[in-house]
Amino acid sequence: MQKLTLVLLFVAFLGGCGGGSDSGSTEVPTPPPTDGGDGGDGGGTPPTTGGGSGGEGPVANPTVSEAPIFFDIGVHDPSVVKADDQYYVFGSHLSSARTADLTRWTRVADLVNDANPLFDTYAEEAAEGIAWTDGYIGSWAADVIQLEDGNFYFYYNHCAQAPDGNCISRSYLGVAKSANVEGPYENIQLILKSGHRDGEGPGINGENYNGNIHPNAIDPDVFFDKEGRLWMVYGSYSGGIFVMELSPETGLPLDPNSYGTKLTGGNYSSIEGPFMLYNAEHDYYYLFTSYGGYDQNGGYNMRVARSRTPDGPFVDSLGQDMISAIGGYEAIAPYGNKVIGGFEFASELGLSGNDYGYMAPGHGSAIYAEELGKYLTFFHTRFPNSGEFHEVRVHELLFSEDGWPLIAPHRYSPVEGENIVDEEDILGIYQVINHGKDINRTVKEANYVTLDTDGNVSGAIEGTYTLENNTLTIQSSSTSYSGKALWQWHEQEELLVPAFTLVSENGNAVWGTRMPVVDYDQAVAAIVDSLDYADVITSSVTLPTEGLLGATLTWTSSHPEYIAADGTVTRPSAAEGDVEVTLTVSVSLDQVTASETFSITVRADSGSGLLAHYAFDNSLADSNNVFEDATGTGTVYTGSGATIDYVDGVNGSAAILDGTSGIRFPGQLITGNQYTVSLWVNPAADNQFTPTFFAGIDDDSWISLVPMSWDENTMLWSNNNGSWFDGTTGEKIPLNSWSHLVFSVNDGDVTVYIDGEAKFTGTDFPDLFTGNPGDFLFGINYFEQDALFEGQVDELRVYDKSLNADEVFELFSNP
Repeated sequence: MQKLTLVLLFVAFLGGCGGGSDSGSTEVPTPPPTDGGDGGDGGGTPPTTGGGSGGEGPVANPTVSEAPIFFDIGVHDPSVVKADDQYYVFGSHLSSARTADLTRWTRVADLVNDANPLFDTYAEEAAEGIAWTDGYIGSWAADVIQLEDGNFYFYYNHCAQAPDGNCISRSYLGVAKSANVEGPYENIQLILKSGHRDGEGPGINGENYNGNIHPNAIDPDVFFDKEGRLWMVYGSYSGGIFVMELSPETGLPLDPNSYGTKLTGGNYSSIEGPFMLYNAEHDYYYLFTSYGGYDQNGGYNMRVARSRTPDGPFVDSLGQDMISAIGGYEAIAPYGNKVIGGFEFASELGLSGNDYGYMAPGHGSAIYAEELGKYLTFFHTRFPNSGEFHEVRVHELLFSEDGWPLIAPHRYSPVEGENIVDEEDILGIYQVINHGKDINRTVKEANYVTLDTDGNVSGAIEGTYTLENNTLTIQSSSTSYSGKALWQWHEQEELLVPAFTLVSENGNAVWGTRMPVVDYDQAVAAIVDSLDYADVITSSVTLPTEGLLGATLTWTSSHPEYIAADGTVTRPSAAEGDVEVTLTVSVSLDQVTASETFSITVRADSGSGLLAHYAFDNSLADSNNVFEDATGTGTVYTGSGATIDYVDGVNGSAAILDGTSGIRFPGQLITGNQYTVSLWVNPAADNQFTPTFFAGIDDDSWISLVPMSWDENTMLWSNNNGSWFDGTTGEKIPLNSWSHLVFSVNDGDVTVYIDGEAKFTGTDFPDLFTGNPGDFLFGINYFEQDALFEGQVDELRVYDKSLNADEVFELFSNP
């Protein structure tokens, strides 16, 4: 992040206008009020009109009655169609989902098999195409459209596979129809084949197929033009993106002996996933495509160009004809307006939410939602540090005054009232993403920009701005940016914020989202408030040195021999006993400073490393006499007082759970990133995601040792703010039999043992508990939808060190 070096900005948030709620009835917060000021010490009267807007004064802001609820779903390459007051997306692998409110999704179909309801039997309906691809049964990015006869037409497609599993351009594209949007669909016919065998493969135009110039017959998008003519744009890599005219009565090509007209790409350029959108207001056809590779680090990003006719030529904002976009990444990157790529708004120290960003967003579609009076874009995306996991996202699609599409920075959620950003609302400090024009394989990180009362822009962009009727223009010394401002729900911070989406003269997107602090005093206070440390620790702690807006943090310690100023912990010996240390932090941002102290106990090193031993010998006491008794939770993890019964176990008695309660252990059970958890379990029922030992700090940061996970094996898995860790053992422990489970963590290295044998080893296991108080549970977790554990547990031990294989085997041999 770039540190601001400008004067403090103070903004008035007036009740009923200019940044406040309209009546005080809003249940979800808007940004906090400021005391106002003159740019110095916080005194004086704040301005009530914004420079550079030319408006007629502040207006009432939109509200939300409650925080939106999102039920997300994964559909790769989503193509949207409206039917029966529902929005449907159809994608690859015969995957489909629907939503009525654009925030909560329901699965319709998934995976290419005989159980998929979209087809009675896909292998039979697509048999001709499957034969062309050597019998490989699969389905790529499908498209569905309703034609004049009322039926829905499903354009299916797939390709052959090379020995390495990658797609090759021997592909097919066909169409099926159904009276019901959810199927089942019956095949009409194959309409396109591409590719060759052993160098031979006559093209439909009479020429031998040449993948450098002829299209790959996948990724269809079928659309009506303004005159009611039907077209299909299609293609992926190979010879480029083509468009052909279809019959609006049959959905078949008007000329079965032509590929249609080439629009862009060729020579196997990485351009795919075309989608066409017509906007009557601007009278343009917009060709959306995706550049790069769709995997996590492939650089997937969406581009757009426009034309007055559906068959081109299509040009970008620089007037470049997209027909010239041919070659490798560097050759094609300058072409097309980039509307979204990988990005991340960081939740820095002082903000309450999590990081927000996408990796490899693309293969989008769009629709005009008449009931909302808005255009919306639907696309899939992966996420930073989350592997190939992907979900559908819906964002509002706006248009600049000169007719260029703009994607709003935050996902769509409804707001109540007129969405107007006035002169007061626009003022503030923003996190800004400049998407650039490159095919970025890593995220574009946010910088800071401030819009002040005099119409000036400073920070990562220096210049001036104007705002009128939600149209925002920024003029810098090198270029200009134009687009729209709007209020949006900031999911991570859980409040409504002004945001903007702009396009530069060069054709790259620039996004801004206003921060919840409006001056340095608030920023420093927020940083101090966000610092929280466990009362007792056993390993080094993270002491941040930088915070929101580039603030610096300096630490001092009352006993640096036990906790150094950089957070390094040296534990006292057993003879010395536990030691209390006072840590003091000084936060500085420009001329604003604040300090805070924290009292932390460094636990003595016992030598054996054993912290807690819950033997369950007819009680929930810690036989090591370090921690308080555990308690029965009942059906919610925060509950207490439930009675736990006991039966004979592996050593003495064991606790028995019937699926209506868990066990809650005292806090501070784990306080660092070196620890071992050992326990004996005897499950009586199989339920995915039911935990044995579970520990976490919030809904998005937890670890769970489950007898059966998503792969139906015993697994140690974790979520760390959207970064998932799957430590699968490759086997499932049996029912109605005792198994010894251990996981040992050593600064991110982790080993999972079953009955004394290492079954999984991995790295980058998250450090959740260093400096953070946690919840420690057995048989129950944070999530009500997961069944509670049924069975028995015995001999739960927690160590403050990572046990080695010999030590683990000794615990198994001598419980």
